[in-house]
Amino acid sequence: MHVPLFLAVAIIYAVRFPAALVGYAVSVLASVLAVWVALRFTPVTAYVLFTLVALMSIPRDSGPRTSRTLAVIGLAQLALAWSWPPTSPGFEQWLTAVLPR
Repeated sequence: MHVPLFLAVAIIYAVRFPAALVGYAVSVLASVLAVWVALRFTPVTAYVLFTLVALMSIPRDSGPRTSRTLAVIGLAQLALAWSWPPTSPGFEQWLTAVLPR
């Protein structure tokens, strides 16, 4: 729920390039595998991973309407991250250090 941009790009792939959706979903499989083998994979790490994968996977031939829609979704994700940050002990410490109360 923290990464609507990832979901929006997944929908684009599902509609336009269904076979490429398999490669796009590898990051989800990798994150599940990382948790399963007990690697340190926090919600913040997942947030950054899925955001970067989504940003790097936006198709070049996206039309102006799709690009504007993805930009709005990206801004909504930024607002969502600001108002409802992912929880993680490391992130809470960093947030306390950056924004002293």
